[in-house]
Amino acid sequence: MIWEFIINSIAFALRVVTTPITLLNDVTLPSEITNGIAIISPYYSSLNPILPIDTILFLITVVEIPFLVGLGVYFVIRWIYQKLPFLN
Repeated sequence: MIWEFIINSIAFALRVVTTPITLLNDVTLPSEITNGIAIISPYYSSLNPILPIDTILFLITVVEIPFLVGLGVYFVIRWIYQKLPFLN
């Protein structure tokens, strides 16, 4: 029941954050960003067999970011626990 509440809270927070974006009429990237992606594509293709950039980015997003968020939450909970006088 607690996990269901946490998951629903996260889903609600994501919905609150993404709702203003979906209300925009027409969102397009500037042409400089599109040109930059087109220019870097051949370099990425030649470098990817040697250094798998997509795998590194995947590992950073799946492993490192949740670890750092969890560590931050742990420190916040620990700080709150130390500040409450009746729990010491």
